[in-house]
Amino acid sequence: MLTYSSTHCSGSYSVEMVASWSLYKGTIEWFQMSRLKPAVPSSLTTGARKWSPAAPIAISYHQRYSCLRSSDTSVRAFSNHTVFSGKSLRCLRHTFLPVSLTLLPLTHSSSVLAQN
Repeated sequence: MLTYSSTHCSGSYSVEMVASWSLYKGTIEWFQMSRLKPAVPSSLTTGARKWSPAAPIAISYHQRYSCLRSSDTSVRAFSNHTVFSGKSLRCLRHTFLPVSLTLLPLTHSSSVLAQN
């Protein structure tokens, strides 16, 4: 589950995508993309942890597929939540392989794609 956020003059928005990233084949298969929606967290911190829009979704996938919550799980949740501090992520890096997924800023055309 990728949760990607972008900040525009009119506010912050996010889109959620479910994808399978096959390092063996070198492909990304997209299963689901949500509509573009305002990203307004009730609080930027939850207890001692920083707010992450992907956290509750990742937990539900871990529970559904009985995955342990460790660094070697096959279910990963990436979040571009640093956009709220003005330091948006430019890429997502694999934990031990020299592979990364580059994130492009949301544009009007990608916003329309996310809503369809």
